[in-house]
Amino acid sequence: MKPLFTLITILTLVFQLHAQHLTFLPEKPAPGEAVTFRYDPADTPLKGSDKVYATALLFSESETPEAIDVDMQPAGAFFTGALATSADAKALFIKLENESGELSDNNKEQGYWAMFYQAGRQEPVQGAYASMAQAVYSYSFYTGIKRSPEQALDYLRQEFQLYPASKLNARFATDFAGLAAQNKDEKALGQAKAIATELAGSNKATEDELNQAYYMYQRMKEETLAKELGEKIQKKYPNGNVAGDELFSRFYEEKDLARKEALFETFKKQFAKNKNFAIAQNNYARILANSSAARGDWGKFTHYLSLISDRQAKASILNSQAWDMAGEGLEGEAGGLEMAGQLSSQSLELIKECLSNLDEGRNSFFSPRYWKNILESNYGMYSDTYAVILYRQGAIADALHYQAIACENSNFSDGELNERYAIYYEKAKGRQAAEARLAQFIREGTATSNMKEQHKRLFLANNSLEDAYELYAAELEKAALEKLREETRRKMIDEDAPDFTLLNLDGREVKLSSLRGKTVVLDFWATWCGPCKASFPGMQRAVNHFKDNADVVFLFIDTWENDGDKEKNAADFISSHEYTFEVLMDNDSKVVSQFGVRGIPTKFVIGPDGRIRFKSVGFGGNDEELLTEVKTMVEVAAAEGRKTMP
Repeated sequence: MKPLFTLITILTLVFQLHAQHLTFLPEKPAPGEAVTFRYDPADTPLKGSDKVYATALLFSESETPEAIDVDMQPAGAFFTGALATSADAKALFIKLENESGELSDNNKEQGYWAMFYQAGRQEPVQGAYASMAQAVYSYSFYTGIKRSPEQALDYLRQEFQLYPASKLNARFATDFAGLAAQNKDEKALGQAKAIATELAGSNKATEDELNQAYYMYQRMKEETLAKELGEKIQKKYPNGNVAGDELFSRFYEEKDLARKEALFETFKKQFAKNKNFAIAQNNYARILANSSAARGDWGKFTHYLSLISDRQAKASILNSQAWDMAGEGLEGEAGGLEMAGQLSSQSLELIKECLSNLDEGRNSFFSPRYWKNILESNYGMYSDTYAVILYRQGAIADALHYQAIACENSNFSDGELNERYAIYYEKAKGRQAAEARLAQFIREGTATSNMKEQHKRLFLANNSLEDAYELYAAELEKAALEKLREETRRKMIDEDAPDFTLLNLDGREVKLSSLRGKTVVLDFWATWCGPCKASFPGMQRAVNHFKDNADVVFLFIDTWENDGDKEKNAADFISSHEYTFEVLMDNDSKVVSQFGVRGIPTKFVIGPDGRIRFKSVGFGGNDEELLTEVKTMVEVAAAEGRKTMP
């Protein structure tokens, strides 16, 4: 372990770095003090923003941090905000973004933060370092900090060195055990095992202390010790959390619906007085509702749905069932449209009710503004489901109305939603109006290949001038292409590309640094990832576009696979779809971690100088847009990389 004074010195330097755009007053706040902060957006992604939105994530004695929307006021070239803190505050994090949320400043994934200090402001309060550990690991998405199990473990070491009593805190100790195992740190594993063993072996241990030891053993993958202690706890506390977990595991794995229902009845009788009963019942009822729907037993479905208190969860279940019954779009086989319409309509009403009371069902680490955005996004998604049902029922105008809600919610950025909107629009408004609306989509760069074909069909039907159409379409796309290129240039970054060596499906090693001088596209994917697979036709078009260019290399990195023969699964998928991809296997998920990937698909474009120039996350459903984006990123990265090469 590093000496404490060295770590504190390092943290002081980091604090000075992360505070250069956002400064706190006081710099080292005490719990209960009001904290003000000033933000300078110069040279940040939010430069030039008229309005800056801030979310504070406040860690305290509570099990989860509290997210608070902070009113940011302009003050010349700066923005200022203020926040009241609780008497048990431990650490504070500030996330900053523009109104749409498309741009954010997370201080290059270091975040903006302050720890709370004891009187005298020399040492952080007990729990401050442990909260920092949670912030850089469990809550990294919400704090804006790059997820780092190594740094989290280091923070917990500092917590335990400064405050040995923190080892008895169940949350901190369990996190320490899990992080020790993840980092394969033998010394930390020994310390964690000693804590758990001492608790497990004490004759005076409370139920909570025994539970703590049990969960620590589980996180360390000490299966034998966990099993032995679990049996002891269940015998002593048959209505406790460990017994509840074991019963739910049996319930979850049970395939027979009747036996599942019997286990649910056992749960209700045995755990009715457990403090987590309502949450657990939601989980049981959710599974039983879906199982009943799968068997077409709508009476039981309605019964189990009524036992779920979380309205947002109920809406999700209703929408999922309605979407399945609607054929999952316009191409699939639909059945029971009347019932599907009722379920879908209910899902929308439930989301409206949630929007009318933002505190209900909101996790504490979701700010009211963030939670409102989630609910509105869900309303848009569920509106798409309802629109499909209405269209299939012949209610074209109503279908267009709800599809417009869905598309507007996504700012018309989702290709699949846009395609359905265009179909409904043509049916509801006629060929002339649809042609004009599709032309607008093409100009804005949001039209898919299917929408372009639809526009061509309408243009030719309306004008009978195919040659004129080709010129017209090219002119429409010219503006969209230039717009996309300009947007792509603004997103250019300049970061080190971690080197790696992986095996391809033929067993040949591929080393990233050996490709220096070429422009490399990395695409992280997995065989279970729907958006990854949906993007592959567009990526194949990109590969085909550059197939004769020896200076452009595409590498598709299969990662985060869970089980089975990973190489065979990947090879079978690629060959069955006749993709000409070079696939590399990241079996231990090391490379995906090196690149800081949080979700897939994620693409990186590395210039010939070995620097990361672009990062693109997700797939919007538009193959045309993906092709243009990849082409543009490759061209710009290649040109930029050549400038810096010797």
